[in-house]
Amino acid sequence: MIDIYLCEDEPQQLANLNQMITNYVMIEQLDMQVVKASTTPEPLLQLPADHHYRLYFLDIELRATMTGIELAQHIRQADADCKIVFVTTHAELALETLRYQVEPLAFILKDGADSIQTQVIAALKLAQQRWQQAQPSHDDYLTFKTGDQVRFVRVTEILYFETAVAPHKLVVHLANSHFEIYQTIKQAMSQSTTFYRCHQSIVVNWQQVCAVDQRQQLVTLATGEQVPCSLMGGRGLVKKLQQAAKKRADF
Repeated sequence: MIDIYLCEDEPQQLANLNQMITNYVMIEQLDMQVVKASTTPEPLLQLPADHHYRLYFLDIELRATMTGIELAQHIRQADADCKIVFVTTHAELALETLRYQVEPLAFILKDGADSIQTQVIAALKLAQQRWQQAQPSHDDYLTFKTGDQVRFVRVTEILYFETAVAPHKLVVHLANSHFEIYQTIKQAMSQSTTFYRCHQSIVVNWQQVCAVDQRQQLVTLATGEQVPCSLMGGRGLVKKLQQAAKKRADF
């Protein structure tokens, strides 16, 4: 999931930008959403505790307690992996961003040769492309096709897979949602070294496991949800967790 944040001090321009992005995401059925649109910088300084990718569209010339560049500096310090797009009427301000080392993804010129909508769509595509190309260890993402929608999900967001009622389908469980895909248990297990098959019908993300009750044959996940495990699956999962803990200790 890509969460999009907007900061523009002109209410009408903010509404227009929000509508452009929302319409494009809906038409293309992208795994993105505008989660916050503000005329002031303060709401964007509150970083949520999740693993979503974040894309910011910031007006440089904010008439507020800080400029868009200063806001970007605060955001970059808190979220090194985010993408930042500046919106401005002054192309020369692009040089100013170098001094603050905020590494913007793109600049959108309000009075540029291309329409703002064209530039916004290009920035959305570029952000998606950059995240697809970047695959850091244990924090890469998987691409799932659900109907006409393509979803990009970080491995760390996935709790577990389980076989669905419909044949040849799995249910992908996240912390606050779930969706179905056409895939086998073996295919799911092969997609990441953090996935472990603890039961005939379940593959868990062992990074999300809090406890394994071998007697009750239950696995407790980070959300508190419990899923079944087989006797052998439980033993193997405990061994996997012990190995991971030892590696962290040695490191």
